[in-house]
Amino acid sequence: VVAPFTEPHSARMVLEAASYGIPAIVSDLPNLVEMIEHGVSGYSYSVEDSQSLLDALTEASRPSNYAHLVIASRKNYESQFSIDSMRDNALEAYSGRRKAHL
Repeated sequence: VVAPFTEPHSARMVLEAASYGIPAIVSDLPNLVEMIEHGVSGYSYSVEDSQSLLDALTEASRPSNYAHLVIASRKNYESQFSIDSMRDNALEAYSGRRKAHL
């Protein structure tokens, strides 16, 4: 999936794709690049450089890369964005705050 946004955007489609193991190519906006690990679970490109988009598409479409991207994309989703991981992260954050106030 390609997220070609030029302004900060809630790119739910990137997370939904990752939940199915579909890697993403995202523009280099901060909210998008935090959803992937460049070259591992997806690719980012500069919104001001069409060649970097072409390079990202070329790399992602290589059969030897794509298989690894699929696996890493799903693992990235499970470890950072799944309901279970978000719940665990929230509980950890709140328990840390609670301990700090006791």
